[in-house]
Amino acid sequence: MTIINGIIINPMGGNKAEIFKDGTLAFSDSGKIQFVGNSSDFTVGENDKIIDYSDCIIIPGLIDLHTHLPQFSATGLGKGTLLDWLNTYIFPLEEKFNDEKFAKQNSDLFFEELLSHGTSYAMVYSAGFKVAACEAFKAASRAGIRAMIGNPLMDMNVPECFITSIEKMLGDANELCNCWHGADSDRLKYIVTPRFAGSCSFRLMQRF
Repeated sequence: MTIINGIIINPMGGNKAEIFKDGTLAFSDSGKIQFVGNSSDFTVGENDKIIDYSDCIIIPGLIDLHTHLPQFSATGLGKGTLLDWLNTYIFPLEEKFNDEKFAKQNSDLFFEELLSHGTSYAMVYSAGFKVAACEAFKAASRAGIRAMIGNPLMDMNVPECFITSIEKMLGDANELCNCWHGADSDRLKYIVTPRFAGSCSFRLMQRF
C-alpha cells in the first residue's frame, strides 16, 4: 500500500467535513482507498510506501462538469461576442483535430494539465470528429483519469468541415459508445453532446 500523511479534509455531504490535522490516506496498488483518518489509528505495514505531505492539505479530486478539450490551447485568446470568437479563433483550431497526430498531442496535454491541478473527473467536449473523440478517450485512458467524453453534434451555422449527415453522426456515436462506454474499469463514459441550440437543427435533436 501507499501511505500519504498530511492535513486531510474529507467532505461528508452538505456543509460537513471531517478534518484530520495529523491524517493518513492509504490506498492499494490498484488505487482503491483503504483508510482515511487519524495517523494514530492506522498501522503502517512493513512493505508500505510512505509519502510525507504533513505541511500540505489533502482533498478529494476535483470534478469539472463542463470543459472543451480543443479550447485548452486558446485559453485567454481573443475577444468579441461568442459567435465572433468561435468563428475567428475556436472553429479554425478545432478543425485541426481532424488530424490524428494533432488530436493525440493536444489530448495528452489537456488531461495531464487537468490532473496537475487536482481534477480527477471531467465532462469533456472533444472536437466534432470521430478521430478527435477517439484520441481524447485514448489520452484519458493513458492518464488514468475518470471522464465522460462526447463529440459535439452540430449540423448548421458552423463551418462546412464540421457538417455531415445525421446518419453518419448516429453511426459515429454508436461506434464510440460501443468502443469506449464503460472502458477502463468503467472510468470512461461516452456521452451525447449537442453543441448549442444555434448549431443543432430540430431534426438532429429529434434523432438523438
